[in-house]
Amino acid sequence: MSNIENVSKTMLANIEMNNVVAAFNRVSPNGTRVFYESYHNYPTSSLGLYKSHFKGIASYNDKLIFTHTNLVPLGNPPGSIMIANKQQTPGGQDSISALYNTAPYHSGWSHPCSAQACGSFMAMGLQQSDDSNCEAEIHILDLTSLDNGAQPVSIATIASVNSSGGQLQPCAVNGVAMTKEHGPDGRYIIAGLQGNALTIYRSVNSVLSSNRTDNQFIVVGETIQDFPRSGAGIALITERHGAIFIIAQDTDDDEGTNNSIYLYQLTINDSTVSCSAQIASKAMPVPGLSEAVRYATGPALAAITVEDPICGAFLTAFSVKDVNLLNTSFRWGKGLAITSPDDIEVYATDRDDLTTSKFSWPVDTQKDFSLVTWATDPQPPTPPNYQTRIWESGSTFFTETDGTWLLADFD
Repeated sequence: MSNIENVSKTMLANIEMNNVVAAFNRVSPNGTRVFYESYHNYPTSSLGLYKSHFKGIASYNDKLIFTHTNLVPLGNPPGSIMIANKQQTPGGQDSISALYNTAPYHSGWSHPCSAQACGSFMAMGLQQSDDSNCEAEIHILDLTSLDNGAQPVSIATIASVNSSGGQLQPCAVNGVAMTKEHGPDGRYIIAGLQGNALTIYRSVNSVLSSNRTDNQFIVVGETIQDFPRSGAGIALITERHGAIFIIAQDTDDDEGTNNSIYLYQLTINDSTVSCSAQIASKAMPVPGLSEAVRYATGPALAAITVEDPICGAFLTAFSVKDVNLLNTSFRWGKGLAITSPDDIEVYATDRDDLTTSKFSWPVDTQKDFSLVTWATDPQPPTPPNYQTRIWESGSTFFTETDGTWLLADFD
């Protein structure tokens, strides 16, 4: 029996939320930062740092899944998928536990895109390159193999398209998200965003099988050509009453200016899809400069340059131009997790895994990159379910022998 057929291990969908708008409004703007050491699980080379960067973050059980491009001047090495434990303590430090590459999904394609987990599955974009006009696919991965220390397996491949005028044109994809419709017969919904073009795909069946031929997806209606947030990371959330919402994670530029989240509602029918006007937005300020970036471009820069002139030149170029280009924001790795029916977490990484842990003393750091998490504030306590009443007539109480009270008119 395969993992995907093992119901005891497989989570078919994300938690449905009670009130998405309320949860969105409770996301705190006070982010907390933790750090990761790659420990030889580096997603790209020193040459690759110039064009490569984090793209997506997904959450599965107690693990985080990071996608990272691997763009080098010559050749087409596969992109990277990095696995790490979630950390609960602000300022905490951990290591990447595993590094996989995208070759099993499409050999020669170096550009994994953003991703979202849905139960034990994950939708991840994969492009041939960083060319905005290149071909792209959306892969549905079975994540249960991570429980056994193995690479996620692709169980479905969706060609990324732009649907217009009854024609399907191949297109790149940047933001990718996944949810499941409400109800026992609900289908899986995949969203793919490229620029302002948002395409929705629905699964033919209500379950995903270990047999790839069973996992077919169709395009729903026409692509929304004017989605308000261009090039954003996206996440889908299903409410317990059946509504489906989309959250965009976006910034105004590569420096992470106006790092914010935006909420919309999707209406998906058999042959049409529409998006509401913006329901709400919230700024997600980045809590200062990542220590990983500060150290690599400051105190450790000279020593790094001696050991690896290419990496040193990269760090020098960014420190001279604008060190904030390397800092945490939704321009780089981004993602969202539903942690309870009332709570979500929003994630962002630094631009790169700076690979500084590979250098010897005096560099000596475990901080290759950082992750910032913004989470919903705790729910206020529910008030007691009673009302205060005032009796306006003169009265008196007499004790009864059975322990009850008798209300009598005082007059």
